[in-house]
Amino acid sequence: MKPNPVKNVMLNRTFDILDEMSKAYGTVGISELSESLGISKATIFRILQTLLERGVVMQDDQERYSLGYTLVQYASHVKLQQNISSLAEPHMKKLSKETGETINLGMLHDDVLLHILSVPGEENIWMKRLVPVSDLYCSSGGKLFLAEQNEDFLYDYFSKPRRKRTIHTITTLEEFLPQLEKIRLLGHAHDNEEYEYGLSCCAYPIRSASGKLQASLSMSGPQSRIAFKGEESLWQKLKETAEVIEKEYQKLESKI
Repeated sequence: MKPNPVKNVMLNRTFDILDEMSKAYGTVGISELSESLGISKATIFRILQTLLERGVVMQDDQERYSLGYTLVQYASHVKLQQNISSLAEPHMKKLSKETGETINLGMLHDDVLLHILSVPGEENIWMKRLVPVSDLYCSSGGKLFLAEQNEDFLYDYFSKPRRKRTIHTITTLEEFLPQLEKIRLLGHAHDNEEYEYGLSCCAYPIRSASGKLQASLSMSGPQSRIAFKGEESLWQKLKETAEVIEKEYQKLESKI
């Protein structure tokens, strides 16, 4: 697909406006932005209205603008990713070296699981196929986040067509409900050849002090190798590592 030059120009102008607003002390008006950036008032007005609708900017009674709280949320999310990643990485490397399996740190992004950090284990074909983004319904980490959602979210999520990746893949809410109860009861989730044939995965939560699920820590590997090494032993080590990371994160959280 060829890039749209008109969209690229508008996107660049949007960032120019945000950059200029970030330099201002207090609020800024359309005329000021137009003069400093050399962009017509009409164009700036249209862009600001879109940003206003999304909460990226705010408008006061004098129709002057300032950066909005949505940007604070974006910044907080990035900071959260950095904090958890930096805390988790040494523990993930240690666990991967000890077990020989791939360890993933995942976070919810919209309605998918984003792998913000992965430490590869022993060489195998399955790990080469894994992508940075996984669907919630067919990944162990994703199921943890699904189990946190309310009934309306789950109905809406499973009302959309879901690809059946293997014969084991769960694609409907009716099929997921028994797993949902089990996940909430046991506190961890499994993917048994639901994402890929021959691939086994288990995930444990990393929660904030308030109990909110912040990230998932998962271990992935060939099902036959996982069974040979001892599934229960591997999952126990994964649980212990998740608990250590969680404790360190909560300690850091209390200082912020």
